[in-house]
Amino acid sequence: MSHEKSPICTMKRSDFSRKVSKKLKKMAKLNLMHIFNENVTKPFANCMGRNEIIEIHRNKIKAEYHQSPGFLGTNKMTRTGAGNSIQVRRIEFSSKEFSPNKPSLREQLKEFTQKHNPSSDMFEDMLQIMQSNGVNVPKNIDTTVESLKKYEIIQMSFGQYLNFGITKNVESIIKTLMKKKSKFLNNTVKELVLDMAIYMIKSKPDENNQKPPHHLVILGRLPCINNADTFVVGIYKGHFPTLLIGNQILKPLNDELAFLEKNEIQIEARNFKIEINSFIVDPVANSIATCTALPDSVSGCSRCNKPGTLQFTLGITSYPPNVGFYRYDEDFKCCVLNGHHIGIPIMNERSFGLKSRFVVDYKYLVCEGVLKQMMKLWMKGRLDYRLNNKSLRKMSAELLLIGKSIPKEFRHKPKTMDELDDWTSYDWRQFLFYYGPVVLKNRLSPVYYKHFLYLHLGMRLSCSLTDFRECGAFIAGQLLQYFVTEFCRIYSTELVDYNIHNLLHIEDFVHFRGALDKVCGFKFDKQYELLERLIKEDYDICLQSLEKHVAENTKNCLENELNDPELNFPRLTSNGSLVIENNHTITIAEPDNHVFLKDMSVFKVEQIFKEDDGEVVLIGRSYEKTKEQFAASTGCQKMLKIWELSDIKTLKIKEILVKAFTVNTTEGLMALPLLSF
Repeated sequence: MSHEKSPICTMKRSDFSRKVSKKLKKMAKLNLMHIFNENVTKPFANCMGRNEIIEIHRNKIKAEYHQSPGFLGTNKMTRTGAGNSIQVRRIEFSSKEFSPNKPSLREQLKEFTQKHNPSSDMFEDMLQIMQSNGVNVPKNIDTTVESLKKYEIIQMSFGQYLNFGITKNVESIIKTLMKKKSKFLNNTVKELVLDMAIYMIKSKPDENNQKPPHHLVILGRLPCINNADTFVVGIYKGHFPTLLIGNQILKPLNDELAFLEKNEIQIEARNFKIEINSFIVDPVANSIATCTALPDSVSGCSRCNKPGTLQFTLGITSYPPNVGFYRYDEDFKCCVLNGHHIGIPIMNERSFGLKSRFVVDYKYLVCEGVLKQMMKLWMKGRLDYRLNNKSLRKMSAELLLIGKSIPKEFRHKPKTMDELDDWTSYDWRQFLFYYGPVVLKNRLSPVYYKHFLYLHLGMRLSCSLTDFRECGAFIAGQLLQYFVTEFCRIYSTELVDYNIHNLLHIEDFVHFRGALDKVCGFKFDKQYELLERLIKEDYDICLQSLEKHVAENTKNCLENELNDPELNFPRLTSNGSLVIENNHTITIAEPDNHVFLKDMSVFKVEQIFKEDDGEVVLIGRSYEKTKEQFAASTGCQKMLKIWELSDIKTLKIKEILVKAFTVNTTEGLMALPLLSF
């Protein structure tokens, strides 16, 4: 029997070991991948590269759902057949696991709904298709866009209107206060007073000189509730080919007001009646809402029939320094087309008057109107009242110095004269009421400085909550009337525009609606400043994006309201500060340790403590020497120079009139009463 010869191995020992080692490594890697495939959720970052693991994971899921017929898109299904069953994991509702820099699927769906505004049925059908293909998504649009409430977007002739409504917002606020068990909602409260504001946000032409659409914003607020949060009622985005477009824009608001006039709203088994207190408007929004002539037209004054004169060389309409026959609410019911009324406003169907309830906001009329115009005259006008560069530099230095010691109640530090283009309406307000009398003294000539003080004191009296009953609107009206008369004499009659002319009607506003700080646009800044910033960053911003920001901002405001404790005034805080009326904080440290007493002396607080009977007592010293720099004929509106402190005294809270704003100047320490905010 013959035997076959065995093949002789010609491989070298070193090559054999190398080949075996290579095969073993390959087998080890295959085994590792097999383990990975059966345990897809276990981390293998230490064994393999992260990108390689992600790629294997992605390919496996693709194979399971798109190539292997035995796999089904359910959470706990298994593939049966030869071999052991394999657990299938559904695709998660996020793409960040595979692409960390890519938005999640939820975020992409949010962006899709905001951009295209699909109907609920269309969107839910799309979600069902994604579910049937193994994508784990929510069942409806409300879950997908969790923080985004869907509000109605109404198509109009020249734009779109995003309608948030009054009722929904009021219900949210009242429910929040009920959870908080607020004292403002005791069982006797059956009526809710509502302030509303309408403002125009104008767009600027782009690089191609194309005008983007303008925005009209409608806001609401419940002034009967202290520190009530502002809410957005509606936003219009579009063009304004005629003022009569205002009727179409305001129709959703008018329809809801008509319903609220006849019906009460029920919240948590309690019925409330909503009453309109006032509409705060800027001059252009006032014309749009009431279908009247624009403020720069000949018949633009909404309070009297005094006609203006077109000044073609100056580009303004000038008005005489006196008032004509007053307009009345009945004029808006009849709407005789007389140059001022250009149409019948839809709002005249309501029970409130379009003259008595509408207040032209001093935020625009005075702060961004009169004062801004005077500043332009001081910087670029005639030499007899123009401020030179040296004076402007000293004013900026003094404003910076004041900024180092501003009270807690001020929102931010004053801006310098170099930043004049960046001044907001709040900066102009602070300059009018606090900084101007200090930094303009000895820089403007006495005649022009004294003239500015008439505006300062007249507006302080009109805004002061403490002085309204004491001095009445009459004194403020006389001061402002004298300001307008003197403006014609020392500047020019031709420069008396719509804003300066309406100073003559401030007394009328105060008579009808009370102190101006109660009915002004600064109360609506929580929502308005957000909208203004978003719109000015991108005039073409879509309403869906604004809706998202408004919904989130409103939600945050309500959460803050729910978490903030509701405390009485006066009260002593845990850090030893005393909080008095108007939410003014008094401490023992500069610059929050000065107060005006009811006898108009100034007291410096050095210690605050509570006695055994619970009464809060202040210890400090009063200023024995004071000198009036200027003062109104009545009330506490004055600026005092104060020096020489007395011996230690004890003071009770009931003796305090108001907190003081103090500032060090080259002439000494000056004190001014702090207004409501």
